[in-house]
Amino acid sequence: MFVTEKWRIEIVCTSFERMPGNALTTRTRRKGGIMVLIFGGAFQGKLDYARENFPISTVCDCSDGKTPDFTKDAIYGIEKFVLRCAREGREAADFFRKHRTEWQEKVLIISDVSQGIVPMDATLRAFREMNGRLMLYLAREAEQIIRVFCGIGKKVE
Repeated sequence: MFVTEKWRIEIVCTSFERMPGNALTTRTRRKGGIMVLIFGGAFQGKLDYARENFPISTVCDCSDGKTPDFTKDAIYGIEKFVLRCAREGREAADFFRKHRTEWQEKVLIISDVSQGIVPMDATLRAFREMNGRLMLYLAREAEQIIRVFCGIGKKVE
């Protein structure tokens, strides 16, 4: 949970929002901190942006493919964990669903790998698709979504 009052939410409320296809979804704001999703291309300054704009004291770096440690304030390099899941035949979004309560008040940082040339390797194609599915899931759960390009963050939602 974030300790600064700037990021505390004191009221529990539910809001209804329209999603594509006219489906309604609910988002519940929790007492305590919020979940922030930061995404962007590789080497765009996502982690630096997060450190400058959010009260982060500890970071779990998943760049080597390790399993996210949700005891940290921020989780960085999630896409490398997704790549490991793709290679092992596991769905990364299922892991995040299973551990949903553990990352609800964290800053999650993931690279968008959907741009560029589609890889010829079947595992890398599966990784791109799996990363996209995870980003969709996390975006639905996030209170704030920020895209970082050249170190500049733009709030998407």
